[in-house]
Amino acid sequence: MASRWDYSTIGPDRSNVYELEKTSSAKLPPFDRALRTRNYCVFGIGICWAAAATCTALGIWAFTAAQNLPTGTDPLPGTGSHSGQPSVSIGVVGQALVKLAANICIMLVTDCLGCIHTASVRWALWREGRLDFNSNPRMLTGTKTGWSTHYATNIAMAFFLMLLFAASSQLFLQPRTANNDYNGFVVNGVAFLALAVGIAGQALIATIALRGSARLIPTWSSNPLNTALTCIHEGLQHHPGRSLVPVDRRHDPTIPQQPARKQANALRAVPHLRWSIAALWLIFGLTFIWAIVIVIISRYGHIHSETINVQFFGSFAGSASQNSPVVPFYHAWGGDTVSDGKIVAGSISALFITLALQIPFTLSLHAAELVMHVYIDEQIWRKASVLPGLTYMQTPIGNIVGFFGTWQTLFLFILNPVTHWLFGIAVFETKGTMYMSWEGLLYLAIPLAVLAVLVTWLAVQKPGGPQPAAYGHLQTLADLVDCWVEGSEKMHWGDKGLDNLATARIAGTSSRRLEPITLNAVYL
Repeated sequence: MASRWDYSTIGPDRSNVYELEKTSSAKLPPFDRALRTRNYCVFGIGICWAAAATCTALGIWAFTAAQNLPTGTDPLPGTGSHSGQPSVSIGVVGQALVKLAANICIMLVTDCLGCIHTASVRWALWREGRLDFNSNPRMLTGTKTGWSTHYATNIAMAFFLMLLFAASSQLFLQPRTANNDYNGFVVNGVAFLALAVGIAGQALIATIALRGSARLIPTWSSNPLNTALTCIHEGLQHHPGRSLVPVDRRHDPTIPQQPARKQANALRAVPHLRWSIAALWLIFGLTFIWAIVIVIISRYGHIHSETINVQFFGSFAGSASQNSPVVPFYHAWGGDTVSDGKIVAGSISALFITLALQIPFTLSLHAAELVMHVYIDEQIWRKASVLPGLTYMQTPIGNIVGFFGTWQTLFLFILNPVTHWLFGIAVFETKGTMYMSWEGLLYLAIPLAVLAVLVTWLAVQKPGGPQPAAYGHLQTLADLVDCWVEGSEKMHWGDKGLDNLATARIAGTSSRRLEPITLNAVYL
């Protein structure tokens, strides 16, 4: 099928191109609304509300069962009670895997809700005239219009996310016994209720955003080409004569120019990414210094330190005692049963202390996601200059395939819950006291270092070839694409021949495979 809208039609009189441009809005091919993605999000919200109800029930059960179970120091087979708390017998490695599974489930929940929030923020920015890039830091970018994307709402969204990961590290605690010979965990009702609040809070914001989505969100696709096409439908203009102007030179005047052999990296094209990368390296450095400080304190006894069995690490240390030096920094309670109000108050205070300590880790991982998304946007656009071309139509299962299409994004998805899981091992609570483990902090620093190196490497790469880099900048994409093909066709970018005056060549897009760019030629 022939393309329905093409700026680059070359005839005897090139003025017909500009006449076509004036009337092209009615001839634009339709953009992909990606309603499958919306439907998956609706299904995901239902799952989230069910998860919130389940966590609420587990939290209430933990308190009720704890008050009705006998107090003792010996666990019952399989399940039982410790100091009046419901407990489950499981090995040390099993405890660690249970917490890791909880973090993975939280990651899946937050990704679904984050998809709704991202789309809401993107198009709220468009309505305010502030949408420059396809990818934006959703929790750090607020709008003045729309309750679900307001600055205060985004702060609440970030708080609920941090609350989820803080609660996940305290869902199961070591029982308060006189010795450490019990391999099991205690169900923490406060943490389960906090988990319910975190899920329900994000689900409420996402539900409100969905109510007006038919009117406020024209497309659910995260594809930068589809977003640019949607914006053109909404009034974004194409500027002829800028077929080789990349995003880092978007403020340059429109003049003929020769193609470049390499393009600018993301740090130069998207300056605010520097803050994201700097935050990652800062968090890694502070974590490493934190671990060194704890080593000094625990080894040289500048303040009171203890040696206890640290979950997961001791089981692989190879030592007979399986003990590790740790530093206690907060005594949450002194009571003996859950009915004691000191224990509940202590659990709440321990939860918020963990939340405060996790703030920089959560925000730095969010910053890493922004760099990854900008990288994905550029990789999608660069498919236009290689076989088999690119398509801006959504895949049958929505954004999932697009996001996991590269090993970098899959790595980030795995690393996110692992980092929060390791934080829960580095800063943990047992027998009413919160501890910091230098071993856990060093293990936590490893994925942070790997992530910082990976994100920095992606941001400093210079794409090769003459195809101008866009990095998801919508006006740049609108200028580079002079032929919008049908959604079922492939889009190709390359040389489209001489203009009618034979003074310069034309670069652009087409549904046909184009010739490569001539490096020593001049292009409009």
